[in-house]
Amino acid sequence: MVGSLLAIGYALVITCAVSCAVVAWRARRELNVGPPIAVAALGLAVMSLSYLISSVPGTTLWHPALYPAAAGALLTTGFGGIAVGLADRRLQFRRRHLLALVEPLFITVAALADPAPDMRLGLPIAVHLAYALAYTAGAAAFVVRRTRSGQVSGRRITLAWMALLAPVICGGGSAIATALGNTGVTLSLAVTVGTVLFLGRLTWGALALFPVARSQVVNVIPDAVVVLDSSQAVVTANPAARRIIQRLNRVGEWVAGTPVADLLPGLPAFDPAGDMVFDVRAEAIDADFEVRVSPLHGRGGLAGWTLVARDVTESRRQQQALRDQLEVIDALRRDLAEQASRDPLTGLHNRRHLMGFLDQHPGAAMAVIDVDHFKRVNDEHGHPAGDRVLQQVATFLSMGHGPADLVARYGGEEFVLVMPGLTLAEAYERVDGLRRRLAAEPGPIPVTFSAGVATTIDAADQALYEAKRAGRNRVSGLTTAPGTGR
Repeated sequence: MVGSLLAIGYALVITCAVSCAVVAWRARRELNVGPPIAVAALGLAVMSLSYLISSVPGTTLWHPALYPAAAGALLTTGFGGIAVGLADRRLQFRRRHLLALVEPLFITVAALADPAPDMRLGLPIAVHLAYALAYTAGAAAFVVRRTRSGQVSGRRITLAWMALLAPVICGGGSAIATALGNTGVTLSLAVTVGTVLFLGRLTWGALALFPVARSQVVNVIPDAVVVLDSSQAVVTANPAARRIIQRLNRVGEWVAGTPVADLLPGLPAFDPAGDMVFDVRAEAIDADFEVRVSPLHGRGGLAGWTLVARDVTESRRQQQALRDQLEVIDALRRDLAEQASRDPLTGLHNRRHLMGFLDQHPGAAMAVIDVDHFKRVNDEHGHPAGDRVLQQVATFLSMGHGPADLVARYGGEEFVLVMPGLTLAEAYERVDGLRRRLAAEPGPIPVTFSAGVATTIDAADQALYEAKRAGRNRVSGLTTAPGTGR
């Protein structure tokens, strides 16, 4: 009865060890200790197989030297690799690491070649012991260095030391079991079961982090994540993506296999050569998205795509609001600049603006205009009436100048009309025509002006005085400027 129970126990241990090895090996890309766990689990399976055969009454081991030699080499190699991987999670499995299995294969072949049932293998066992000692010592030294660096958590260091001690415990338990005979078989079962549980805890405990982390990261992030196959049909999507699709298409449930172009209209053609980033406007839900599409490549070429869409509606609205504010500020700035360049009474450009305009149009024909007998208007009719006369003249001049001309209040009752592109003769004729029309306008206060036409301010001002001396209400023109000045 006891033998049957032990056989069942060892069979279960072998099953668990092999399962652990398969799971750990498949997870080698995500779990850096996956390959060494698989090696150690195979060693336990070999050891448990020898105990299983020994626990069955009337059976004998085929080639007794094979089991402990192969199991010991696999356990030493596997647990040493586990310790190193736990001490430095940055280490990843590479194919060259399979060279560590050369020694286990060597000792296995040596055991098969030596028919001695007492397992005295001579030189091969000496080489194995030396290798096991050096390998374990090297792994222990690596763990010590990582421990002293302070960059590894205490839990991982504890597990690393437990991994280094596991072959010793298994070997010691096996030796004690051999010495105790039948009673030791039960002890060996306990040792192997404990070791398998330790390996299983390492494997499933580490693997459990990946789906949980993936679920938390992909399902919790606010960005929409969609996985497509090579034909750009939907494979899966996170909750954020499902909510967007439901809003766009007014559907209650997610339908896998639908082409993404049917669900998200407006997408450009995908580029299998690299990532693409573009904007998509969803008019149906009044939303803007920044979309990144990345190709997924497998061994056979393009395997699919990942599409990550970020809702940038609010940020775009804030940017637009900021642009609107900047436009308002710029308009106010221009308005203030315009007001600073205007005369508050007449609305014409002031003297400061006039000087800048003349600097931009050197040699332009111009006229300095002075309202005749303006002091008499102020004295006889009052200053408000004088202001109205100035406004009347300003409006009249503004309506009578060309599109490229400039009318400015020069000071007091003087105005300047700049006429780029006109000759002095043409400028003279235009100003004289304005003078005649203003003098002919009816009104309670007759208004006339005198003007001087020239190509500089000083010359036009001199011509103005000539017009006044000649009796006012006339235009005088000089072709040259006396002295210096504008």
